[in-house]
Amino acid sequence: DAAVTKAEAQAQASVRVVAGVQSTIAAGACALLTTLAGAVAVHPHPEDLDNMLERFAYSHPAFVDVFLVNEDGYVIASKTTSNAAVRVLDRTYFLRALSKNAFVAGEAAYSRLSNTPMVPFGYRVSLPNGHPLVLATGVQLPYYRYLLRRLSIVPGAHMYLADMKGQTVFSLPEQSETLPELPAYLQKAVAGQTAREGLLYVDGPDERRMVAYQRIFLDEHPDEPYMQVILAVPSHLILAEARALQIRDALVLSLALAAMISLSLVLGHMGVAAPVKKLLSAARAYGQGDFSGRLSPASGVQELEELAVTMNSMA
Repeated sequence: DAAVTKAEAQAQASVRVVAGVQSTIAAGACALLTTLAGAVAVHPHPEDLDNMLERFAYSHPAFVDVFLVNEDGYVIASKTTSNAAVRVLDRTYFLRALSKNAFVAGEAAYSRLSNTPMVPFGYRVSLPNGHPLVLATGVQLPYYRYLLRRLSIVPGAHMYLADMKGQTVFSLPEQSETLPELPAYLQKAVAGQTAREGLLYVDGPDERRMVAYQRIFLDEHPDEPYMQVILAVPSHLILAEARALQIRDALVLSLALAAMISLSLVLGHMGVAAPVKKLLSAARAYGQGDFSGRLSPASGVQELEELAVTMNSMA
């Protein structure tokens, strides 16, 4: 039980670390776009914006694109190009920014400006003439690897940072495919949960797995998650750790019992030595991985009775 509890706590802690990194990235994107929004409101003309967007992008290399979109979904200014027939009318970050009038996130996708995979963010800019614009940027995926490269998980486990459609932005172990789909059994298991974070056991393709998860929200939309972190640990890894702890505890008990029986023999208390010998025999069996035996607590010595009950609970 101690090993399982420890494994569950470690899994949830790892998930929270990755969720915290994603929230920090989103906060940086929000700061960038809200800062730019003020400049765009003052200088809304595309010819004045290309250079400004290029300077911002150059000084923030984690963001693969910074661009401005009109209400019809056409990119009218960017660090890469202007006056190009690039349209993002169907992208979720654009639609959400227009409808919610707030900082938003979208599903991971390839940028239509640079063809780079990214996690996009958008922010609506309201101009004095009443026409809205959407200022957008995207965080490139290598930036996640840079931030999370030192994160370690249990060998044999798998961790995923994915959008709510199941496209994986970062994973451990890393996958060669870009934006791979989250394993279907994990997506289905977590989609059925209502809590912000949690722990459950699900049947995987080969064995049962402990799954820790956390949904990630923007402060502006506390009821609408946009990303999720999932860690899946095979059950046999947890059981192996639990069995190792049992054997370790049994070995410690056997040493203590050996000392007790030696002392009882020296003192001649054979009424104590006999039950201690039984406890020692059981402890040695536990140390060898045999937990099938049970002990009778009836010895007349309270401490030994309590010890027998404790050892039975270990088996």
